[in-house]
Amino acid sequence: LEIAKKNNFIPIIDMENFTTIYNEKKKIKETYNSWNYFFNKLNKYSLNEVYKSKNVIITKNTFFKNFNNKISNNKYRNLAKKYFSIRKEYIVEAKKYYNDNLNTKTLAVHYRGTSYKTSANHPFPATISQTISYCSFLLKKYKYNKIFLCTEDLELLRAMKNKFGSKIFFLK
Repeated sequence: LEIAKKNNFIPIIDMENFTTIYNEKKKIKETYNSWNYFFNKLNKYSLNEVYKSKNVIITKNTFFKNFNNKISNNKYRNLAKKYFSIRKEYIVEAKKYYNDNLNTKTLAVHYRGTSYKTSANHPFPATISQTISYCSFLLKKYKYNKIFLCTEDLELLRAMKNKFGSKIFFLK
């Protein structure tokens, strides 16, 4: 997206022909392009139109040396704000879930425990005991009523449910 913006190109995200860990074997939302499972298209062009076009540049599936994967990088946050548009049905679903379950003082915890233990250029996640200890500290200090836990790590989920019981909410 940065290259496209810099050169006044029309960006296309093709996660159908260039698959990722997010692709499914069956079509979702009538497509194999996993970008379209969750996000609106970046523009009016389909992949079929793009691949029939004469002026197409396909970037390599590598990162440039100056790429910064820090979430606090404002340059990439601004690109995301401009180009990433979450599909409306997920916004509606999230608002409903919030109103039904979390419309109180809630501590949100996002714990990437499994893949982040082996992903390149990522720091290791906190341990389960560190996570529980810090959650206990935050619950006491800020008097949260609930904890919303987002994780794919079943070991952490079990430990958090064991420690905090009915305060824990998570998506099933």
